[in-house]
Amino acid sequence: MVLPQVVLMPVLFAVQEITVRLGIVTGKGHGTLIRERFGFTWGLVSAATLLLSAVGALLTEFAGWPASGSCSGSPSG
Repeated sequence: MVLPQVVLMPVLFAVQEITVRLGIVTGKGHGTLIRERFGFTWGLVSAATLLLSAVGALLTEFAGWPASGSCSGSPSG
């Protein structure tokens, strides 16, 4: 799984850079620009996917704590 992460690093950097530059130039956020250009529905889709990815990241973090504890021999609660 390291290779896909290494391959995606430039893409992630570019997307972050474009989003920041759009925000600086327009003075508006990413969600506002999506709603203005593509409508409310696509703005909602964008926000929902962001929420889903954030919740997924939190769940994997919480699942990793007991797994790493069991590898080191500590009891998992």
